[in-house]
Amino acid sequence: MCGIAGLLAPDLAPHERLAHVQRMIECLTHRGPDGVALWDGDGIALGLSRLAIVAPHLPARLAVDEENSIHAVVNGEIYNHHALRAWLAERGHDSAGGPDTSVVPHLYEEVGAAFPERLDGMFAAAVWDGPRHRLVLARDRAGEKPLFIATAPGRFAFASEPAALLSLPWVSRDPAPESLARYLAHGFFADVFLEKSIGVIEVFEELGEKGIAVSGHGFLDALKHTAVHAFGVVVGFQ
Repeated sequence: MCGIAGLLAPDLAPHERLAHVQRMIECLTHRGPDGVALWDGDGIALGLSRLAIVAPHLPARLAVDEENSIHAVVNGEIYNHHALRAWLAERGHDSAGGPDTSVVPHLYEEVGAAFPERLDGMFAAAVWDGPRHRLVLARDRAGEKPLFIATAPGRFAFASEPAALLSLPWVSRDPAPESLARYLAHGFFADVFLEKSIGVIEVFEELGEKGIAVSGHGFLDALKHTAVHAFGVVVGFQ
Protein backbone atom coordinates (compact mmCIF):
# COMPACT_ATOMS: atom_id res chain seq x y z
CA MET A 1 0.00 0.00 0.00
CA CYS A 2 1.47 3.33 -1.14
CA GLY A 3 0.13 6.85 -1.19
CA ILE A 4 0.08 8.97 -4.34
CA ALA A 5 -0.91 12.58 -4.89
CA GLY A 6 -0.65 15.27 -7.52
CA LEU A 7 -1.66 18.79 -8.38
CA LEU A 8 -2.14 20.18 -11.89
CA ALA A 9 -2.04 23.94 -11.36
CA PRO A 10 -0.18 25.89 -14.06
CA ASP A 11 -1.08 29.17 -12.37
CA LEU A 12 1.14 28.36 -9.37
CA ALA A 13 4.91 28.64 -9.11
CA PRO A 14 6.81 25.33 -8.92
CA HIS A 15 7.69 25.78 -5.25
CA GLU A 16 4.02 26.44 -4.43
CA ARG A 17 2.85 23.29 -6.23
CA LEU A 18 5.53 21.20 -4.51
CA ALA A 19 4.61 22.61 -1.11
CA HIS A 20 0.96 21.65 -1.63
CA VAL A 21 1.84 18.15 -2.82
CA GLN A 22 4.30 17.69 0.04
CA ARG A 23 1.51 18.49 2.51
CA MET A 24 -0.75 15.98 0.75
CA ILE A 25 1.94 13.30 0.91
CA GLU A 26 2.47 14.01 4.61
CA CYS A 27 -1.18 13.02 5.07
CA LEU A 28 -0.42 9.69 3.35
CA THR A 29 2.84 8.56 5.01
CA HIS A 30 0.96 5.87 6.95
CA ARG A 31 0.31 4.25 3.57
CA GLY A 32 3.98 4.28 2.60
CA PRO A 33 6.56 4.62 5.37
CA ASP A 34 9.60 3.56 3.28
CA GLY A 35 10.35 6.80 1.49
CA VAL A 36 8.94 9.87 -0.24
CA ALA A 37 9.49 11.18 -3.77
CA LEU A 38 8.37 14.56 -5.09
CA TRP A 39 8.62 16.00 -8.60
CA ASP A 40 7.49 19.16 -10.38
CA GLY A 41 7.38 19.88 -14.07
CA ASP A 42 5.54 22.19 -16.45
CA GLY A 43 2.43 22.97 -14.46
CA ILE A 44 2.13 19.79 -12.40
CA ALA A 45 3.60 18.34 -9.21
CA LEU A 46 3.49 14.64 -8.29
CA GLY A 47 4.24 12.83 -5.05
CA LEU A 48 4.69 9.28 -3.80
CA SER A 49 4.85 7.81 -0.30
CA ARG A 50 6.24 4.32 -0.88
CA LEU A 51 5.66 1.01 0.82
CA ALA A 52 8.53 -1.11 -0.53
CA ILE A 53 7.34 -4.63 -1.41
CA VAL A 54 8.96 -5.35 -4.79
CA ALA A 55 12.64 -4.26 -4.98
CA PRO A 56 12.66 -2.95 -1.39
CA HIS A 57 16.34 -2.00 -1.66
CA LEU A 58 15.52 0.81 -4.10
CA PRO A 59 14.72 4.34 -2.91
CA ALA A 60 11.34 5.92 -3.45
CA ARG A 61 11.14 7.54 -6.89
CA LEU A 62 8.72 8.24 -9.69
CA ALA A 63 8.59 5.81 -12.59
CA VAL A 64 9.88 7.43 -15.79
CA ASP A 65 10.55 6.51 -19.40
CA GLU A 66 13.97 6.60 -21.09
CA GLU A 67 13.52 10.19 -22.27
CA ASN A 68 12.34 11.40 -18.85
CA SER A 69 9.21 12.80 -20.50
CA ILE A 70 6.60 10.40 -19.07
CA HIS A 71 6.29 10.36 -15.26
CA ALA A 72 4.09 8.04 -13.22
CA VAL A 73 3.13 7.46 -9.60
CA VAL A 74 1.44 4.16 -8.79
CA ASN A 75 -0.18 2.67 -5.72
CA GLY A 76 -0.60 -1.10 -5.75
CA GLU A 77 1.04 -4.11 -7.36
CA ILE A 78 1.33 -5.16 -11.01
CA TYR A 79 1.16 -8.96 -11.01
CA ASN A 80 2.15 -9.44 -14.65
CA HIS A 81 5.16 -7.10 -14.58
CA HIS A 82 7.59 -9.87 -15.60
CA ALA A 83 5.64 -10.58 -18.79
CA LEU A 84 5.27 -6.87 -19.47
CA ARG A 85 9.01 -6.26 -19.02
CA ALA A 86 9.75 -8.96 -21.60
CA TRP A 87 7.17 -7.53 -24.02
CA LEU A 88 8.55 -4.02 -23.54
CA ALA A 89 12.16 -5.17 -23.96
CA GLU A 90 11.26 -6.57 -27.37
CA ARG A 91 10.17 -3.04 -28.28
CA GLY A 92 13.36 -1.40 -27.07
CA HIS A 93 12.36 -0.34 -23.57
CA ASP A 94 14.53 -0.80 -20.49
CA SER A 95 12.31 -1.37 -17.45
CA ALA A 96 14.55 -3.95 -15.76
CA GLY A 97 15.82 -3.49 -12.24
CA GLY A 98 13.02 -1.30 -10.95
CA PRO A 99 9.90 -2.16 -8.95
CA ASP A 100 6.90 -3.72 -10.63
CA THR A 101 5.32 -0.31 -11.22
CA SER A 102 8.27 0.84 -13.35
CA VAL A 103 6.61 -0.74 -16.40
CA VAL A 104 3.77 1.81 -16.40
CA PRO A 105 5.41 4.78 -18.23
CA HIS A 106 6.95 2.46 -20.83
CA LEU A 107 3.61 0.74 -21.37
CA TYR A 108 1.98 4.15 -21.75
CA GLU A 109 4.51 4.98 -24.49
CA GLU A 110 3.42 1.89 -26.40
CA VAL A 111 -0.36 1.92 -26.01
CA GLY A 112 -1.18 5.38 -24.67
CA ALA A 113 -4.14 5.87 -22.35
CA ALA A 114 -5.20 2.26 -22.94
CA PHE A 115 -2.35 1.06 -20.69
CA PRO A 116 -4.67 -0.03 -17.82
CA GLU A 117 -6.14 -2.69 -20.10
CA ARG A 118 -2.72 -4.41 -20.17
CA LEU A 119 -2.22 -4.40 -16.40
CA ASP A 120 -3.08 -7.39 -14.24
CA GLY A 121 -3.11 -6.29 -10.63
CA MET A 122 -4.51 -3.94 -8.06
CA PHE A 123 -3.54 -0.36 -8.77
CA ALA A 124 -4.29 3.32 -8.82
CA ALA A 125 -2.01 5.17 -11.21
CA ALA A 126 -1.32 8.68 -12.45
CA VAL A 127 0.70 9.24 -15.63
CA TRP A 128 1.89 12.66 -16.75
CA ASP A 129 2.57 12.88 -20.47
CA GLY A 130 4.87 15.88 -20.68
CA PRO A 131 4.99 16.32 -24.48
CA ARG A 132 1.18 16.22 -24.69
CA HIS A 133 0.53 18.06 -21.42
CA ARG A 134 -1.89 15.32 -20.42
CA LEU A 135 -2.59 13.66 -17.08
CA VAL A 136 -4.06 10.16 -17.09
CA LEU A 137 -5.57 8.66 -13.94
CA ALA A 138 -6.58 5.01 -13.74
CA ARG A 139 -7.78 2.40 -11.25
CA ASP A 140 -7.92 -1.38 -11.33
CA ARG A 141 -11.10 -2.98 -12.61
CA ALA A 142 -12.43 -3.88 -9.17
CA GLY A 143 -11.62 -0.49 -7.70
CA GLU A 144 -9.50 -2.09 -4.99
CA LYS A 145 -7.05 0.81 -4.83
CA PRO A 146 -8.65 4.18 -4.03
CA LEU A 147 -8.24 7.38 -6.01
CA PHE A 148 -10.01 10.64 -5.19
CA ILE A 149 -10.04 13.95 -7.06
CA ALA A 150 -10.87 17.60 -6.42
CA THR A 151 -11.22 20.42 -8.92
CA ALA A 152 -11.18 24.21 -8.82
CA PRO A 153 -10.98 26.79 -11.62
CA GLY A 154 -7.68 26.10 -13.38
CA ARG A 155 -6.67 23.37 -10.91
CA PHE A 156 -7.03 19.60 -10.62
CA ALA A 157 -5.80 17.50 -7.70
CA PHE A 158 -5.82 13.78 -6.92
CA ALA A 159 -4.81 11.65 -3.94
CA SER A 160 -5.16 8.19 -2.45
CA GLU A 161 -7.28 9.51 0.41
CA PRO A 162 -9.71 12.43 0.85
CA ALA A 163 -7.74 13.72 3.85
CA ALA A 164 -4.86 14.62 1.55
CA LEU A 165 -7.14 16.64 -0.73
CA LEU A 166 -8.62 18.43 2.27
CA SER A 167 -5.14 19.79 3.05
CA LEU A 168 -5.52 22.03 -0.01
CA PRO A 169 -6.91 25.43 1.03
CA TRP A 170 -9.41 25.65 -1.85
CA VAL A 171 -11.01 22.24 -1.24
CA SER A 172 -14.29 22.67 0.60
CA ARG A 173 -15.40 20.53 3.54
CA ASP A 174 -19.10 21.09 2.80
CA PRO A 175 -20.88 17.77 3.33
CA ALA A 176 -22.72 15.83 0.64
CA PRO A 177 -25.63 14.20 2.52
CA GLU A 178 -27.03 12.60 -0.65
CA SER A 179 -23.72 10.78 -1.14
CA LEU A 180 -23.78 9.52 2.45
CA ALA A 181 -27.32 8.24 1.91
CA ARG A 182 -26.24 6.34 -1.23
CA TYR A 183 -23.25 4.89 0.61
CA LEU A 184 -25.39 3.67 3.50
CA ALA A 185 -27.83 2.15 1.04
CA HIS A 186 -25.39 0.54 -1.40
CA GLY A 187 -22.02 0.31 0.40
CA PHE A 188 -19.93 2.33 -2.07
CA PHE A 189 -19.40 5.89 -3.28
CA ALA A 190 -20.51 6.83 -6.80
CA ASP A 191 -19.09 10.08 -8.22
CA VAL A 192 -19.05 12.11 -4.98
CA PHE A 193 -17.48 11.40 -1.59
CA LEU A 194 -18.81 12.70 1.73
CA GLU A 195 -17.60 16.20 0.84
CA LYS A 196 -19.22 17.82 -2.19
CA SER A 197 -15.85 19.01 -3.47
CA ILE A 198 -14.27 15.54 -3.65
CA GLY A 199 -15.01 13.09 -6.44
CA VAL A 200 -14.28 9.41 -6.95
CA ILE A 201 -12.59 8.15 -10.12
CA GLU A 202 -15.05 5.89 -11.91
CA VAL A 203 -14.94 6.25 -15.70
CA PHE A 204 -12.23 7.02 -18.23
CA GLU A 205 -12.65 9.74 -20.83
CA GLU A 206 -10.60 11.48 -23.51
CA LEU A 207 -10.67 15.27 -23.58
CA GLY A 208 -10.04 17.94 -26.18
CA GLU A 209 -10.41 21.29 -24.44
CA LYS A 210 -7.87 24.07 -23.98
CA GLY A 211 -6.77 24.88 -20.47
CA ILE A 212 -7.55 22.33 -17.78
CA ALA A 213 -10.48 20.26 -18.94
CA VAL A 214 -12.22 17.57 -16.93
CA SER A 215 -14.95 15.40 -18.34
CA GLY A 216 -17.25 12.84 -16.82
CA HIS A 217 -20.64 12.52 -15.21
CA GLY A 218 -22.14 13.41 -11.84
CA PHE A 219 -19.32 15.17 -9.96
CA LEU A 220 -17.34 15.53 -13.19
CA ASP A 221 -19.85 17.59 -15.17
CA ALA A 222 -19.03 16.95 -18.81
CA LEU A 223 -17.30 19.75 -20.70
CA LYS A 224 -16.86 17.77 -23.90
CA HIS A 225 -15.82 14.14 -24.09
CA THR A 226 -14.68 12.43 -27.23
CA ALA A 227 -14.34 8.79 -26.18
CA VAL A 228 -15.21 6.64 -23.19
CA HIS A 229 -12.95 3.71 -22.26
CA ALA A 230 -12.51 2.20 -18.78
CA PHE A 231 -10.97 2.70 -15.34
CA GLY A 232 -10.15 6.42 -14.99
CA VAL A 233 -10.10 9.96 -16.30
CA VAL A 234 -7.89 11.98 -18.63
CA VAL A 235 -7.20 15.63 -17.86
CA GLY A 236 -6.05 17.79 -20.75
CA PHE A 237 -3.92 20.92 -20.38
CA GLN A 238 -2.60 22.96 -23.30
